[in-house]
Amino acid sequence: MNFLKKLALATSSGTTSHYPSPDPTYRDDFSTRCLHNLLWLIFSLGKYLLICEIISLFKLAFNCLVQKITKATPSSRKSFSVIDWAPLVKTPLLVKSGNTNTNSTNQNNASSNRKHLAGRSVLCVGGRIKLYPEYRRLIENSCGSFIAFHGDTNDRLDNLPKLLEDTDLIICPVDCVNHNAFFIVKHYCLHSGKPCVLLDRSEVDTFDTGIHILATIATKETFD
Repeated sequence: MNFLKKLALATSSGTTSHYPSPDPTYRDDFSTRCLHNLLWLIFSLGKYLLICEIISLFKLAFNCLVQKITKATPSSRKSFSVIDWAPLVKTPLLVKSGNTNTNSTNQNNASSNRKHLAGRSVLCVGGRIKLYPEYRRLIENSCGSFIAFHGDTNDRLDNLPKLLEDTDLIICPVDCVNHNAFFIVKHYCLHSGKPCVLLDRSEVDTFDTGIHILATIATKETFD
């Protein structure tokens, strides 16, 4: 019995020596590190949420600005920025009158007082094909030559720069023109300074006003 007691005491003391109790200092240091990492994670998450909120505010402000610009300049086929590089002719619709003789007399007087294009060529970019004979008549009555580029399948955009270079004056009805052709005209006129008149409508009366402006330009260049 005494032997068994001694053996039990020896085994108990040996087990205690193999598994010592944890150091309190180590436990405190581990807890501090865990708490520090948790605080860093919370701080980083807060910064991320703050950045996301700031980005959302910027997006909201940008969208509001875009909406204001869109409302101020609604998109339409006549909303071209043309003030800086070419005059835009806006002609009101003609009021029909029963006295056709008076109207024809006024038109003849206007034609007799028209300034001449002095033999210059006029390139019409766009407009209505069915009105091209009327366009030609107005230009030839002003002693000019008519050139047309409609921009349909029969006209290649690659040929437009050469036409712009060879012609003397340019007229462009913006309500009936190929968009790519219009921007080619704009780019060319901005860099070359060649005289160009834009029309808000393709009608003959508006075209007539545009030719009168081009004739005025041609007359001024002749005397200069």
